[in-house]
Amino acid sequence: MNKQYIRNIKNLRIDKGISQKDMAEKLGFSYSNYNKIEKELVEITVSKLYEIAEILEVSVNSILGNIELDNLKIEIEKREKMIGVLTVLLTEFASGKSKEETADIVKSIKEKVAKSESQ
Repeated sequence: MNKQYIRNIKNLRIDKGISQKDMAEKLGFSYSNYNKIEKELVEITVSKLYEIAEILEVSVNSILGNIELDNLKIEIEKREKMIGVLTVLLTEFASGKSKEETADIVKSIKEKVAKSESQ
């Protein structure tokens, strides 16, 4: 059985700076039992998988290796924000603003887009 998800848990835990001992305590396991999980000697329950995801502040998809799906969702959210910003721009143009007002609006939108892309 492919236990890549266990290796993902370990890598994510290390990236977050959480020790095995701390992870074990947060999950209500002894250090020894948690260590067996990362050594791929025992399986974990689905409910514990969700707890681990919460502790690591990631989705279960990320742990299971579906990171592409999570990245796609993030990209969709960014594009939805962009559409919202462009909608505001079009609305402002349609309302008959002066060239100066339009320039200010465009500048404001560019700033908002840059800010949303950095988040």
